Amino acid sequence: MSVSHASERIPRNVSRKALRFQLMLAGMLLIATVIMHVDALRLGRTSV
Repeated sequence: MSVSHASERIPRNVSRKALRFQLMLAGMLLIATVIMHVDALRLGRTSV
């Protein structure tokens, strides 16, 4: 119940900013993981 009250208190534009920030963060994490995987594959290929 208290959670719904808190969400009601927060303006929509603020929540939208937070959502955008979360999306940006998720995208950065995804790119970082992809780069790490590519680097690992490269290292594996060079070592073999």
